[in-house]
Amino acid sequence: MDYPDVGTATLLVRAGTGFGLRRRATSVTSGPPGWDVVELPIASQERLVDEALAHGRDIVVVEPAAARADVLARLHAIVEPERADREPVR
Repeated sequence: MDYPDVGTATLLVRAGTGFGLRRRATSVTSGPPGWDVVELPIASQERLVDEALAHGRDIVVVEPAAARADVLARLHAIVEPERADREPVR
């Protein structure tokens, strides 16, 4: 997937996790119960997707939408390998 190279990401980060992301954040605010909303600058959406996947269920990519779609597509490809050749899940 092609991504712009620079931007800002908005993530939901489970309380008590994602300390590296929090250190890079420009803003951390309370989100839904048990979650914080973390905004951080990103140099590469591809690296954001990789990092979000490494954090597993403790991170939800809210924005950018293209990165969120790629995270969901990769997760679906793991769970349902036969879907790997289909369009990304949005």
